Amino acid sequence: MKCSAPKLASLAGTAALLAGCALTTPSTGTSVPAPPSSPAAHAATPAAPTPAGTASGAPAPASVPTLFAVQTLLNSPTELDIAVFGDSTGDEMTEWPALWATEMSSDHAVTLNRWITSSGRYEERVLSGDGPHRTVWNCSVSGWKPSNFYDHVDDCLPEAPDVVVISLGHNNNSDPTQALPQLQTLLGLVRDQATPDVPIVITMQNQVTTPERLPAADEVTRLIAEWAIEEKYPIIDVYHAFTDASGGAGPLLKPDGLHPNEAGSVLWADTVVETLTPWRS
Repeated sequence: MKCSAPKLASLAGTAALLAGCALTTPSTGTSVPAPPSSPAAHAATPAAPTPAGTASGAPAPASVPTLFAVQTLLNSPTELDIAVFGDSTGDEMTEWPALWATEMSSDHAVTLNRWITSSGRYEERVLSGDGPHRTVWNCSVSGWKPSNFYDHVDDCLPEAPDVVVISLGHNNNSDPTQALPQLQTLLGLVRDQATPDVPIVITMQNQVTTPERLPAADEVTRLIAEWAIEEKYPIIDVYHAFTDASGGAGPLLKPDGLHPNEAGSVLWADTVVETLTPWRS
């Protein structure tokens, strides 16, 4: 099925388009269903122009590596370096990058390198010593948005990353229109440091439930998702995993209505596994 990418009027529209773009796992050939539509409460989110292209840095490849290509790579027996650019939703050992790495360690030799902001370097943890080797470079920094990483891309990335996962946007809440241009610039810098065709996966982060933050946060998510679909980037749809959960996103968040609690972090990690390595879920 060929997936078109019209301008989306809402996050519900984003989910509907994702639902029309089911993918196939490399191991079984079974369909990986996209998430259903979000609640009708989000249907009134206004449309906005869709920026195109990469703001700066290396140009995007003519053909962005697909989700199937990422799945195939993660299912291979070769050694892999997986880089994560994230924020405070992923900087602790109880949050999704560490949980994902721990899940992989059941049958892989996994090393988790966690960025420590105070020292400006990685802290290494060996999670397992058996099976094909995977190294996760978790450069998640509390309070950071894409522009904060501009001068630190070479610090965060391993020498030759095989996959890059981006989980940013929450800290662009004060000016949602800057989230996408900043993300595009960061991707260009990542390609400069890695290779122009390095597989990059975009995360639709969890819904925010505080009334004062919700409209801007939803706009950030919609703009990034709309662009990622247009450019055919693989997407990890954490947003709808939270909104479609029993009770909605609220019970999955800490009292601040922003950061996932223990159950939310587990759901986030499960969503990563279901998306990138569905044969393991």
